[in-house]
Amino acid sequence: TTNADTYSWAVSGGTGTFAPSANVAMPTFTPTSGAAVYTLTLTVSHSNGICPSVNDAISLTVNPVPVADAGADKDNCGLSFDLEGTRDLVGSTISWAKISGPGTVTFLPANDPNATATVSVAGVYVFEITESLSGCSDTEQVQIKYAASPTVNVHATASICEGLDYVIS
Repeated sequence: TTNADTYSWAVSGGTGTFAPSANVAMPTFTPTSGAAVYTLTLTVSHSNGICPSVNDAISLTVNPVPVADAGADKDNCGLSFDLEGTRDLVGSTISWAKISGPGTVTFLPANDPNATATVSVAGVYVFEITESLSGCSDTEQVQIKYAASPTVNVHATASICEGLDYVIS
């Protein structure tokens, strides 16, 4: 804005504050009504009394920020675990990443809050879920302790003669 000496900002579609005030050319607007579409209108005038006041507006969309939920820390027997994340906002995207752990991990399906996380070796892993919507995102971590499943391998059938002992191997 040029050739003006008074400025006046107004908001509609919600509430908010202008800092340092609504009477400067380029204030900072802080929305206080949460996610909404705000219209910020600037009216400028010149004290010369010759020119009429003019205004212009901007439409500002404040998008909701999702709250990521990776689920509770768990202990798991085996190398596969069904994660227990939840989706906060309809239409958001989900992704999982390994933050730490002794092996590799595969998330299937990778964009599902309840993806199956299959690891290459037992140990303690930390995974991070990211939920994103309209450029806004949040993350949360979860720790899963994978314990190796015990294995057993005995012969399915055997036979001995009556009166003999059988050595199980």
